[in-house]
Amino acid sequence: MTVSIEGVRNRSEKPVTVVKAELTNAVQVRVLGISALGQDSTTPFGGFGSWSGYPPRGLPTEWRAAWKRREPAEGAVIPPQHGRDEYTGFVIGYAAVRGSAGPLRITYKDGDGRQGSVEMSTILTTSPHCRGPFPGYQGFGRTPIESGASE
Repeated sequence: MTVSIEGVRNRSEKPVTVVKAELTNAVQVRVLGISALGQDSTTPFGGFGSWSGYPPRGLPTEWRAAWKRREPAEGAVIPPQHGRDEYTGFVIGYAAVRGSAGPLRITYKDGDGRQGSVEMSTILTTSPHCRGPFPGYQGFGRTPIESGASE
């Protein structure tokens, strides 16, 4: 399974470097990879969501182009992002039948050499019996994302 659920903006005046990207609290979820994907107003939108497989299968054409632009999250350099449509998204590949993980934690070093971290808010939950939104779903980013994923 591949999921793109989180994005950050570097509002500083200097680039920051991702030191570590980790999906915390993983229970019966195996992380296959975490990638960074820079987005600005001149590149096709990469999208948020979940897809079968890792790498994902069945992506729309413009999202396939975005997939090719990704780079390993650890070591990624995030430039200053001040435009409305500028951000860096994180794409997580994972394998699980039933489990949970999250949130995603990004540890970075800023342009002055100081280290910091940011924790995203989404919790990933997988179930082999999920066929659609689950009871209590309140919209994107407000409750756990469930997917009927085996890989």
